[in-house]
Amino acid sequence: MNAADCGYSYCKELNYREHFHCMDCNSRVFVKKEEMIRHFKWHKKRDESLQHGFMRYSPCDDCSDKFPNCSHNRKQTHYHCLKQGCDKVGNDQWSGITFQTFQTLQTFLYYITL
Repeated sequence: MNAADCGYSYCKELNYREHFHCMDCNSRVFVKKEEMIRHFKWHKKRDESLQHGFMRYSPCDDCSDKFPNCSHNRKQTHYHCLKQGCDKVGNDQWSGITFQTFQTLQTFLYYITL
């Protein structure tokens, strides 16, 4: 879309021609299609990890508000388990299968300790 079509004064002031807005990230603007595609893939990976109970953080993300002692913060892509009381953290080598395996194990351990 061009600056006249999008309606944001910021885009009009900078006279953006073709550009893209991410509606999930406070209308973040991308002027290159490749950047927008990379950002879309980032959302897709985060959504996938959330399905398995983990929050994905990239090196540009700050996880310190929820995980103040995280040694991976702003250094590498990593995942935090979102299950109450779990402090499991993994790096970018984890896969969806690992997420599922870990969550299944957590559930099993929870029920055998009741």
